[in-house]
Amino acid sequence: MKTELQTYTHQEAFDKVAVHLIKQGEKSLNDGGCAYRGCNGKMCAAGVFIPDNVYNKDRMEERLIGDFWNEYPDLYRQFSFDEYERFLERMQHIHDNTTPDMWVDELIEYAVSRSLSTNALINALNKE
Repeated sequence: MKTELQTYTHQEAFDKVAVHLIKQGEKSLNDGGCAYRGCNGKMCAAGVFIPDNVYNKDRMEERLIGDFWNEYPDLYRQFSFDEYERFLERMQHIHDNTTPDMWVDELIEYAVSRSLSTNALINALNKE
């Protein structure tokens, strides 16, 4: 896979997901279930890190996050911190298993537990 990937620190990756989820305000769904890419351009917490030129609905949506990312290991180069797999799993859990009205609390809880700033999240909330 040849694509230019931005590199994210833990803070930058968290900010990207938090701001995305707050702005989107709803789950990314396709055929009744959560999806990396859903209807009307929606994306889940992990989907925001999948470049358009890599995404293929037919091959991706039925896979667990680890299976997909293991097939495209170059995507891991985006993350400059060691906990990136646990980060992706947790962000995906927030998107898939909690309601959007719970996302702010869940994201803040994650940020506090990892000593991450919530400034971008708070700024996104203030812009709603």
